[in-house]
Amino acid sequence: MGKEKYREYTLLQNQLVEAIQATSPKEKIENRLGLKWNHVAPMIRANQLTMKLGLPDRYSPDAGGVAIWYYVDPYLRRKNVYTLEEGELLKPTDVYSKLMIKDEEVPHIVPVPHNAYYYAYMYMDIPDDKVSAVRDLTESVGYDTMRKEVYARCHFAPANLVSLYLIRQIAKGHKGLIHAQQEYVILIPTLAKEEKEGYGLMSEDPGKWHQALTNYTFGLLLE
Repeated sequence: MGKEKYREYTLLQNQLVEAIQATSPKEKIENRLGLKWNHVAPMIRANQLTMKLGLPDRYSPDAGGVAIWYYVDPYLRRKNVYTLEEGELLKPTDVYSKLMIKDEEVPHIVPVPHNAYYYAYMYMDIPDDKVSAVRDLTESVGYDTMRKEVYARCHFAPANLVSLYLIRQIAKGHKGLIHAQQEYVILIPTLAKEEKEGYGLMSEDPGKWHQALTNYTFGLLLE
């Protein structure tokens, strides 16, 4: 990455941080979970999701903790997905198997410098000959071959949706690794800029902007 491009990405990341922290009184995020985490950005995200989804299914308020919501669709609506047989959970492929916010900030410089802490998991059956390409897409994705569950990690929801979309495209043979990586470095900075300008989940009613962005990224995922 050239110095000029790195400086541009760093400026964008700083703008994102300012957008998250400089919320108006109306948009102020309360610490409804009573989190005592070490990192501010994950605490904000965890409380934002709590405003949308209700209390996490599991969470730890202490430093180093996590907050987890099971079975949520990409429009951030809770789903009941139990079978009639012994209460076993289904494995739907059109919802997140779980969303998880960790009290951590994992540095990542692709496609822009940022700290990641927001995980989105989804069941996906990836052919054996595509697993390596999926894992090579970016350092911020992973695949459990036993559970047939993939995850994407970033700092905001649309970026995770894009990663999951590209993973599915690779798995279906619709895109090769190089093509997918090229789209990754274009789509996510664009969405990050829109997140900064639209404030995303900065308020309890994110409005038409966030719905339109979610529709777009979820639409990609279902291709």
